[in-house]
Amino acid sequence: VGKALRLPPRLHRRVEAERDIEIPMRDGTVLLADRYFPSGQKSGPAVLIRSPYGSSPIFGVVAGLFAERGVQIILQRVRGTGGAAGQFNPMRQELSDGADTVDWVRAQPWFSEKLFAFGASYMGMTQWAMAHERPDGLDGLALLVTLSNFRDEMHAFGGFTLGTMLAWTKMMADMTDTGPGKKMARPDPDVINRVC
Repeated sequence: VGKALRLPPRLHRRVEAERDIEIPMRDGTVLLADRYFPSGQKSGPAVLIRSPYGSSPIFGVVAGLFAERGVQIILQRVRGTGGAAGQFNPMRQELSDGADTVDWVRAQPWFSEKLFAFGASYMGMTQWAMAHERPDGLDGLALLVTLSNFRDEMHAFGGFTLGTMLAWTKMMADMTDTGPGKKMARPDPDVINRVC
């Protein structure tokens, strides 16, 4: 995959993963994360991805590509998604939870000085939230297909974008299961298309 994407040569052949790491938030809610890192590397720069989309295999592929190149990846499921505690309340929870997560990462013994954030769409919006709350805690953002003002997405083209919002809401409702230790279900595209 790295060659197909024309990435720099990998520095490490083995990648290790810690799964379902518990990260406490200021209100006592515990979020879950997976950490991918090069085997044998005790510390290094880190990239944080905060996602409402669970921990699908594609995230593991992306994390592996980073880790092979000497970077640690922390894939965190946001509140109320992918087995993380709490209730998913889009956008409203990301300021404080993102700030708490940045502080947690920077306090870990495997962290070494540089913390970046990465992601597209909602994952990009979590980056904006972290940058707003902890601008001194992040060394850089890699934003893709996202915006800093979610209102602009909901009210595009001179009115409320009902189709876009209903499709995303239906997808998240299908995927989100707040039961402890439960994973998200894959959304049914036929149902989303019928809603829109």
